[in-house]
Amino acid sequence: MNDQRVTSPHALSRARISLRGLRAGVRRDRALRELWIGLGLGWLALGLLGTEPLWWAVTAVVSATALAIEHLNTAVETLLDRLHPDEHPEIGAAKDLTSGAAFICNVAAGLVMVGAAIAG
Repeated sequence: MNDQRVTSPHALSRARISLRGLRAGVRRDRALRELWIGLGLGWLALGLLGTEPLWWAVTAVVSATALAIEHLNTAVETLLDRLHPDEHPEIGAAKDLTSGAAFICNVAAGLVMVGAAIAG
């Protein structure tokens, strides 16, 4: 990767790089695609239910956190697979730990989404 692109001071350049990263994550990881779809369907349901603006804000923050952690999990797994393609207990543990962190955030996002739907 060209270091100049990564350290570019221009917000538009950084936004393009970030969007490229989001696309790469969705292409690489099924769990990430499923999370995007699940949250999208949840947001659609909240819209159809006429959910209060406060719940939109809460679900936005929790959804963004879950997506960010899932993207980081995908990045860590991709990096570890590249650095050490063979199975190793410590590599497996690191991947399991990041997956666990993503799972916690995903469950929390789901629970908040259900709570928002109920509370409306």
